[in-house]
Amino acid sequence: MLETYNNEMIYGLVAEPDLPIWESGKKRKFSADFKSSAVAYYESLPEDGLRGAYLRRAGINSSLMSSWCRGIRSGTIAKLGRKPIDPVIRENAELKVRLTKLEADLARELFDSTCSKQGITKGNTDCTF
Repeated sequence: MLETYNNEMIYGLVAEPDLPIWESGKKRKFSADFKSSAVAYYESLPEDGLRGAYLRRAGINSSLMSSWCRGIRSGTIAKLGRKPIDPVIRENAELKVRLTKLEADLARELFDSTCSKQGITKGNTDCTF
């Protein structure tokens, strides 16, 4: 196993990030902070085998690290959190909520107008449609 403090002294590297601890059998999820620090450390390593050694030590696949590097460069890693919702799906959800409120208002108005035509007050529940 490579000692990071020796590499830091020899190559002037960025400090190696602490690896998260995962429960066995669970899907690993990496935070945006870990991804950005892992990419910074990875890119500070010389390409003489130390990069591959870090990936093996961290248990990170090279294609995953490549996608993190692309994400850091494009700025999408910093914007992680909830996945963005499709605007059409968001609008549909908002319209469903609005429709439900309008239907409730309409039912209330219909009930009130029917009861007032029958001469029944609001406190009385004998109103029929």
